[in-house]
Amino acid sequence: MSSRKFGLNLVVVLAIAALFTGFWALINRPVSAPNWPEQISGFSYSPFQQGQYPQKDQYPTDDEMRRDLEIISKLTDNIRTYSVDGTLGDIPKLAEEFGLRVTIGIWISPDLERNEREIQKAIELANNSRSVVRVVVGNEALFREEITPEDLIVLLDRVRAAVKVPVTTSEQWHIWEKYPQLAKHVDLIAAHILPYWEFIPVDKAGEFVLDRARDLKKMFPKKPLLLSEVGWPSNGRMRGGADATPADQAIYLRTLVNTLNRRGYNYFVIEAFDQPWKASDEGSVGAYWGVYNAARQQKFNFEGPVVAIPQWRVLAIGSVVMGLLSLALLLIDGSALRQRGRTFLTFTAFLCGSVLVWIGYDYSQQYSTWFSLTVGILLGLGAFGVFIVLLT
Repeated sequence: MSSRKFGLNLVVVLAIAALFTGFWALINRPVSAPNWPEQISGFSYSPFQQGQYPQKDQYPTDDEMRRDLEIISKLTDNIRTYSVDGTLGDIPKLAEEFGLRVTIGIWISPDLERNEREIQKAIELANNSRSVVRVVVGNEALFREEITPEDLIVLLDRVRAAVKVPVTTSEQWHIWEKYPQLAKHVDLIAAHILPYWEFIPVDKAGEFVLDRARDLKKMFPKKPLLLSEVGWPSNGRMRGGADATPADQAIYLRTLVNTLNRRGYNYFVIEAFDQPWKASDEGSVGAYWGVYNAARQQKFNFEGPVVAIPQWRVLAIGSVVMGLLSLALLLIDGSALRQRGRTFLTFTAFLCGSVLVWIGYDYSQQYSTWFSLTVGILLGLGAFGVFIVLLT
C-alpha cells in the first residue's frame, strides 16, 4: 500500500472515530437542574434487598433495615411503609433510633386473613410506637379493584376509632375524584400523582403534578393533602412521551422536590431504594423507581449538571476500540477494495462497535433475569449478524 493511500485510509478512520465520539458527546451534553435540597418531605420505603421477594415471604433482617434507615435519615426525617407483615413491623422501632417519623401502611388485598393480621398489628404499632405519625389503610386497593369503597370505609372507620394518629387510604389522584365519599372517613387526602404512568413527557410532568394537587385541594378544601407518591423511574419502556432514563429521573426529581418544598407540600418520593421484586407485578419498570439502586448506591448526582451517562467517555473509547478491532479483521482480505468500499467498511465497523457497547452498557444497568440475559445475548448476536450480512 502506498504511503498516500495509507495516509488517506488513516484520515478516514480518524474522521469516523471522531464522528462516533462526537455522537457520544452529543447525547451526553450536561443539563442543568436544581441541586437536591438538604431535606425532602419524605421517602416511600420498601426495605427488600436484591434477591428478596415478599411473594415468597422473604423479608429483610433488622440489620439490613437499620443500614437503610441510616442512609435515608441523611435526606429526610419521614418515611412511608406499605405493610407491617413479617419484619416490616420492626420498622417503627428501628426508625426511632434515627429520629424518623413513620407513616405505616396496612396492605389490603383479597386475602382477608392477612388483612386482619395487618390491621391488628398496625393498630398495636400506632398506639405503642413514638415514631408512628399516620396510618394508611390500603395502597391502591380500590384502583386494583381488590376491595369495594363500602368495605374500605368500614376498615377506615374501624382503624380511626382504634388509634389517635391520623388515618387515611392512599390512591391514585383520580380515584379520589371517582369516590369523593371517602373523604368523610379519612383525616387527610393521600394521593399518588405519577405522570410517567399517564404518558406525560418529563418536561411537562412537574406542572401536571401541581395541577392535580390544586384540583384535589379545590375538591377537598377541608382536608390536608399528602402527595403520598411522587417519582419517576430510571429504566423501563417508553410510555407515549414519557421516557424512563437515569437523566430524566434525576432532572425530574431534583426539580420537583425543590418546587414542592417551596410551595409547602407534604410528599413522599417513591422511592428510597430500587425494588427488583416489583418487576413481576408492575413490569420491568417497577424495579427502577429508587433514588438509590438495589445495592444502596446513589443513582444520580445530587449537585451540578446532569449527564445522561456520566461514564460516556469510557463507552466512547470502548466503541472506538471495538470498531478498530472489527475493521482490522474485516480488512484482512480487503486489499482489493476501492476507497469508497473501505470507507463504508470503516463506518459499518464503528457503527457495529458502538451498538455492541451500547447493548452491553444498557444491560449492565438492569437487574438481570435469565430471560433478560437471553434477550441481551440474542440482541448482540443479531447486531453482529446484521453487521456480517452488510459486509458479505
